[in-house]
Amino acid sequence: MLLHSSADAARATEASAIDGHATVVWDVGIDRRPIAVINSRLLLSTSPSVGDNLSISRGFPITWQASGSVLYVDTASVALSVSSWTDHPPPGPVTVSKTWHSLPFERMLLSVSCLAKSEFCMSAYLRVCLLGALAPMPALRVVLPSSWNAPGLRPLNPSQTSAVEYALTHPLTLIQGPASA
Repeated sequence: MLLHSSADAARATEASAIDGHATVVWDVGIDRRPIAVINSRLLLSTSPSVGDNLSISRGFPITWQASGSVLYVDTASVALSVSSWTDHPPPGPVTVSKTWHSLPFERMLLSVSCLAKSEFCMSAYLRVCLLGALAPMPALRVVLPSSWNAPGLRPLNPSQTSAVEYALTHPLTLIQGPASA
């Protein structure tokens, strides 16, 4: 249910990201595919990422359209590798919209259903924790060293030291972030 709600929210967010006044400069990639360099403040405000799918169109009703995936994003434009289009683009502003794809949510749903159905895919404790049940997390009794310094390596900063100590004293720990932060 939660994954379906997340998917619906993502679909609504991406569907609302439409700009009817974007300008396009055309180029050709090394694979001879057309590249649309799109200038759109509204599109940039949605934080597009490399690999996102976009569609561009002209006219109402639509008289021309194309779609493709984002090649790069800079401070002023988004480059789109066009994979399909109808005829050559007419001059003038275009409408740009993000194309929602459900594949990431389908993969999450499949993963969670596999976890829920197979009791042998991981330990019972991990399974309970990952599926959202409240499980007591008892601290493990471990004798921690007085120093975390290792020969040839920089000393750990306070945040890294805290993360290592927590990981060694708890049965399940997620450490996220760059190693040097």
